[in-house]
Amino acid sequence: MARGGSSNVLMAASEFKWFDDILVVGDGNFSYSYDLNVQRNVAAGGAKGREKGYMMATSFDSLIDLKGKYDDAEYYIEHLKEDGVDVIHEVDARNLSETLPRASVKTLKFDCIIFNFPLVPLTQTAEERSKTPGKNVCVANRNLIWRFIKSSTLLLKNLNSRVFVTSKVCNPYDRWRIASLGPGFIKSVPFDWSSFYHYQVRKVNVIHRSKKQKVGFPTNSDNVRTFIFEPNNVRKHGKMSPGSQEASSVIATETRFLCHICRIECKSMNEFLAHCTGKRHKRLMIAEKKWRIFLIQFN
Repeated sequence: MARGGSSNVLMAASEFKWFDDILVVGDGNFSYSYDLNVQRNVAAGGAKGREKGYMMATSFDSLIDLKGKYDDAEYYIEHLKEDGVDVIHEVDARNLSETLPRASVKTLKFDCIIFNFPLVPLTQTAEERSKTPGKNVCVANRNLIWRFIKSSTLLLKNLNSRVFVTSKVCNPYDRWRIASLGPGFIKSVPFDWSSFYHYQVRKVNVIHRSKKQKVGFPTNSDNVRTFIFEPNNVRKHGKMSPGSQEASSVIATETRFLCHICRIECKSMNEFLAHCTGKRHKRLMIAEKKWRIFLIQFN
């Protein structure tokens, strides 16, 4: 089929194409899906229906909960549906096959699966806290992303289909070491905020104690990146388990001084030793040890 117009959508270094079949996971008020769909329409140059590519947008919350959290969610949902985007609620990123509509799981495969700013849900009761894997916040969030990538593999169309995870990379988010949480990691690219006019990010797992309101989630282009995986293409990229030596080791050779924990290369032994005694490296090492303990218990 001939495809006209610009092939790329201006997002995450033009990694998406307007004719891709896309699944968006964990959208809050659906403002991200709304903006992404607008971009696809512009790039498609008037293409309609399946020629444009299929898109499904999902939320973890129910529709009732969304209305209580976001004043504008209904607006974005209505416009997405009018343009042929399927909107599904109560979809768990950790278990997509079981929480997406069964008919969709059997018939649909995607070129791209997207999860932006993953955070473990707010837990308030003792029962909810007991169900959260790992008491450590870093471990709980790494588990969420790890299980999302594993869950996505069954829904990908082919070996070159991709999984996208966008997150802040400053402290404490750097402790998650997202690149190590799935096979087929390709690269990370800056998140292109300039492509989005309505998208808003709000931190929903923290409540301000005095006002009992959700805390804002300030972001900028310097501390937000999109991590890209081809998890089914193990021949091309190799397979990395979340507890593998490659994913969590520090290696020194005569010519190269690599820290896979912090993903940096030092120029000399002195620089390497100084790095290993630095605060950031120690912080990530502590987080890595807790993650390994969790994996042993999980298995």
